Amino acid sequence: MFEKSPKDIQPEGTFVIQGKGLYKSLTFKGKRTVVICDGIFGMDFPSEYDKDEEFLRVKTDKSDLLFEIISEDTIKGEGFAEGLYIKNEMQ
Repeated sequence: MFEKSPKDIQPEGTFVIQGKGLYKSLTFKGKRTVVICDGIFGMDFPSEYDKDEEFLRVKTDKSDLLFEIISEDTIKGEGFAEGLYIKNEMQ
């Protein structure tokens, strides 16, 4: 089966961090909307994101978060969002 290139992937659904982190999950809705669930209080807050080739830049009130698209079901966070996020198929 043909595997899409990371730069051709549009994220959809909920990606959950493997292990512990500042952000528990990211739910991508539409072409620019993402709902972030923080890993401390479990609170959701909506934001927006930009896609640049295989990278996603998620806007927050403090600074932007950077994620690399690895595959259709895996993204990798850097900096404050460091960790591996796997798509949750149970939706």
